[in-house]
Amino acid sequence: MLDSEDLFKKAKENMIYNQLIPNGIDADWILNAMSSVNRDDFLPEKLKAKAYSDEHLIYQGDMAMFSPYLCSLILSQINLNKSDFVLCSNVDNAYMPSLIAKYAMSVVCLCKKNTVPQRCDQILIDNEVDNVAMFGINKKSKIKQQCKFNVVFVDGIVKKIDPELKQMLDNNGVLVAMLYVPRTERLFVLKGIKQETGFKFTKVKELRLNT
Repeated sequence: MLDSEDLFKKAKENMIYNQLIPNGIDADWILNAMSSVNRDDFLPEKLKAKAYSDEHLIYQGDMAMFSPYLCSLILSQINLNKSDFVLCSNVDNAYMPSLIAKYAMSVVCLCKKNTVPQRCDQILIDNEVDNVAMFGINKKSKIKQQCKFNVVFVDGIVKKIDPELKQMLDNNGVLVAMLYVPRTERLFVLKGIKQETGFKFTKVKELRLNT
């Protein structure tokens, strides 16, 4: 009989070979990141069994982990380089920052709640992620004054892009977010590139949360 560790390992292999690769996710760095970070570590006990299933998981009211395919699709739009300095905003668990950190130089997280960093510290250690710094939302103004980023990723789903995040991007930097438009009830993966004349946004993919 397989123990839980073996079951999760088998489920992770199924995620790679039956969900990601058949749907066009073939970049080595994305597959390696998805293989090396344990989704189950970032979920409450009652949802661990669904960690590698092809579905979005919502828990504790407003916390979410997107399906493996959607996570990998978002990663494919970030176009990471190993020298990139990345800001992850609106973070409520460290799963996506951990994936990004497997390829980027370093990742700074602005969390939705000031309690998130302490909750995630041990999970990062367990997944051998040592280039992520997590801060409560109260540190936003200080980080804005001190840092410019190559990439900004907005975790979760937002109804608008915080203008301050655009200011924290370096020239030619990339911003990726999941944008929900209430008037039309449409959901998009949105990608923006900061240019001298402003931002150029592209709607990468339209999605429905129940698929």
